[in-house]
Amino acid sequence: GAPSAGNAALGKGLLELIETPVLHTPESQLHLGFWAPMMMWAILETFPVFSEADRLRIVRFLYDVLVSEEGAKNRGLIRMGETELPLQNHQTFCAIGLTFGAAYFGRHYKLPEVREWRALVDRLFRITATCSKPICDNNAHGWYTTEHFATYALLTGNTAFFDSGMARLAAERAVPSPVTETLWRR
Repeated sequence: GAPSAGNAALGKGLLELIETPVLHTPESQLHLGFWAPMMMWAILETFPVFSEADRLRIVRFLYDVLVSEEGAKNRGLIRMGETELPLQNHQTFCAIGLTFGAAYFGRHYKLPEVREWRALVDRLFRITATCSKPICDNNAHGWYTTEHFATYALLTGNTAFFDSGMARLAAERAVPSPVTETLWRR
């Protein structure tokens, strides 16, 4: 179910997450799951289960990730933003986390670096106006990436993925896929 404002386990879980030592190493690939807590923090921060000290620790953790190699300094994200090549899930997961981070820190803290984060993400996702298919084809990675294209469009208002017909092409390709055929047989 939906988290309740008084759910102490939710607050404890988030605090334990940010203190997990493996998250602070390059091998953690934190960028793959960072988007979810970054997206939810704008709602969760008001929950009474967090003290002011907790909130500051969490916001500091989120910011530190955004300015790290798991965020705005991610070499794959930067490199792909300079090309016209189809995207891969590692770049789009990182970019979506950065997009949610830019929205949050831009709205609440008016940080100047937010403009740089958005410019980086905008450069990466500009390919969605001309490309409906990501590099990834297996284990749902391609669908994650396509979902990121749509999330970026809806979150930023840059709807080129939809306006250009690329979203429609992606949807048409999804209909006869083995994944959707398996789901329909259930």
